Amino acid sequence: MSHPKPFREFCLAAVAIAVLLCASFYDVVFFGKTFKVTTANPQALSSGPYGQEQNKPKFFPVTSTDSSMMEEPFYEFVRRSLRAGEIPLWNPHQACGYPFIAMLELGIFFPLNFVLYVLPSLYAWDVMIFLRFLLGGLFTYAFMRTLRYKPVPSLGSAIAFTLSGPMVLLQYLFTNVEILTPLVLLALERLVRHPRLPSAGLVAVAVAATFYAGHPEHVFFVNLFAGLYVVFRVLTVRPRPPLGRVSAVLAAGYLLGLGLSAMVLFPFLRNLHAELWHNHPPLIGLKPDGLPLSRLITLASPYFFQKEPVNFEFTPAGWLGGYVGFLPLALAFIGLFRNQRRGLNYFFFLAAFLNISKSYFGFPFINWIGYLPILRDCRFFVHTGHLFAFSVAILAGMGIKVILNDRKAFVKSLSVVLPLALMVAGYLWVYRQAAHFPLSLHAGLWAVGALTALSFALSLKNLSRVKNFWIGGLVLLLLTGELFGYIHRGRVNRFDSYPKVPYIEAMKKSADPIRAYGIFWTFHPNTASGYGVNDFGVASGLLPRRYVNFVNNFLIEGYFQQDLKHASLWAIPITLMPGPRPYLDLLNIAFTVAPAQMPATIPPQAVNIFAKTVYSGEAALLFHASAYPRAFIVHKAEFEPDETSAVAKIKLLRNNLRQVAVIHHPAVPEIVEQLQAVPLSDGSSARIVKYTANDVIVEANMEHAGFLMLGDSYHPDWTADVGGKPTQIFFADGLIRAVFLPPGLHTVRFRFAPVSFYAGALLSLLSLAAVLAFALRSRIQGRP
Repeated sequence: MSHPKPFREFCLAAVAIAVLLCASFYDVVFFGKTFKVTTANPQALSSGPYGQEQNKPKFFPVTSTDSSMMEEPFYEFVRRSLRAGEIPLWNPHQACGYPFIAMLELGIFFPLNFVLYVLPSLYAWDVMIFLRFLLGGLFTYAFMRTLRYKPVPSLGSAIAFTLSGPMVLLQYLFTNVEILTPLVLLALERLVRHPRLPSAGLVAVAVAATFYAGHPEHVFFVNLFAGLYVVFRVLTVRPRPPLGRVSAVLAAGYLLGLGLSAMVLFPFLRNLHAELWHNHPPLIGLKPDGLPLSRLITLASPYFFQKEPVNFEFTPAGWLGGYVGFLPLALAFIGLFRNQRRGLNYFFFLAAFLNISKSYFGFPFINWIGYLPILRDCRFFVHTGHLFAFSVAILAGMGIKVILNDRKAFVKSLSVVLPLALMVAGYLWVYRQAAHFPLSLHAGLWAVGALTALSFALSLKNLSRVKNFWIGGLVLLLLTGELFGYIHRGRVNRFDSYPKVPYIEAMKKSADPIRAYGIFWTFHPNTASGYGVNDFGVASGLLPRRYVNFVNNFLIEGYFQQDLKHASLWAIPITLMPGPRPYLDLLNIAFTVAPAQMPATIPPQAVNIFAKTVYSGEAALLFHASAYPRAFIVHKAEFEPDETSAVAKIKLLRNNLRQVAVIHHPAVPEIVEQLQAVPLSDGSSARIVKYTANDVIVEANMEHAGFLMLGDSYHPDWTADVGGKPTQIFFADGLIRAVFLPPGLHTVRFRFAPVSFYAGALLSLLSLAAVLAFALRSRIQGRP
């Protein structure tokens, strides 16, 4: 059964939003600018990407530049791996390797991110971000139409959300989750009205999409928001749906959704507590780290205190999300004048109020939420801005409906517009002597001008000759105009983030894999993943637990702590310190990447003691001849199952780890017996013949029995076979892998094949088949 009219309307809405976005981001679409902020951060060089030293922003055009470090290199790694015919389940390029598939926040299988894998890298990022804006607007429009709002209010909500501060300024990976909020609510609204299996299928797809999109906290917040929404709708919608049937279909939808997402959810859950570490302190849900009340105005106006969202001293203008705008706020309050959809407008108002109060003000009467299970482990301040903006956007659309349907809309609007204008005047009076007052005055005049224009537009309703169509169009134009005026134009010219860099090409010439480490902001963390080389440094929301313990125990005591300060290791010149050197040698850290001009605090002789300069140009490449090969042989071992004893033993043997391995395992009598008469060293050798993300093959020639040591992180999901026969991988030397080999010539294959991923993929396929069956059944029965 075809429905051409709704489809045609949706296509027209898509075209309208796309045209609006082209106009709003004309500099990116037409004039070669880019959404990327990589040149604002160190990368291959301390100044940023190679060849872009002059392509620098005047200020940060966003509130977070983490995408250049936490997203771009990883997606480039996935792109290169897929083009080489491999799905990267393990990332060998950072922190001695870690389970890449367990990093749910990266959303490596999210459909929108495939743009980054398919299109040329020069354009892919901008296309992906543009599509993110478009989808956020389209899903919001579709949700409002599902609530049976007319096109003009629906388009108003779409504009208010897709051009809000959280969407424009928080261009970070978790935005992929947030744009799905209206899609999840749309699916739930349809389920409440039509509790049938096809509705469960739609819910399953929407819920699974949030898991594939990424960030765990955002997945939780979006689905919690959706859960509260569906409870409210079940209690208020008329005619009231059968509670039992709704509950059953809803449970089926969420179970199917979890099944669809099992491919990414199972590896995440399998690794979360056993293998990974995070820097969230206990009861982080109670931390009131956010916007002070004195800067409340920045919720509406982003430029009141400073022009930059975040200046180069890393001082934010106000709310981390940026702004929602004066007109969306005014329209949102107008939307409260009439009960809409049985109090749904009050639901969104309460959601917005609780969100902003908990996240940014830490009101005592709200803070109890931070004691609740799961919520106590979530950081509200960083991760809920989009939900606030979305709630305001929906209320703004509801306000447009009030304007179009209420003859007294002008009078009612004055009760909102005047207090907002007085708030602006009050702020200007308070800060009349401040250095930023000229900027504040400009921002205040812009806000008052927008509010005055809205009042003028509403006054036209008193003229019988002016139709609602023109009033609605004028309101949309004003809404777009205000938000358009807040968009920063400090973007740089489009560039390739990963061009060939001479010093990195020099590192790649090594016949065997060699690990590097960057100091003084050169060779920034995660840059190695984009280039396919190996770096001991890393920055990530989740870190390998053994890596964290190794750094804390042997390199910088107590460096990683759950205090929100350190979820990364970078820049610190540990490779030029005598204490850590034996442990760095163990991990195959043969290169130090330093700035071309070393800081004056580091004398040349201090460098020459530990390394030889093998390349000098855009950066300095220092070689440490003492570093062990990535694969090497030892013939003696100390078995220490107790962690504390093992750490003490490693420290005792720190200068002899090339000959003696500390195995974190109870003694194996057969191995102990074979090693008793073996010399400390002989002519045994190991050679890596294949090294990819999920597969490592080593040829070992053993004159006597011993351990093949591979200087990559141990993980229980790695398997090994010798000549095709499975063998045990031992956890050794606080971080790395070891395999026991008898005398002879052996081919050892290490393979990362996590059962959690393959079992999850199978369950996802079965769940997808069920969803398709529901859809086919609906089609056969003639239901839309």
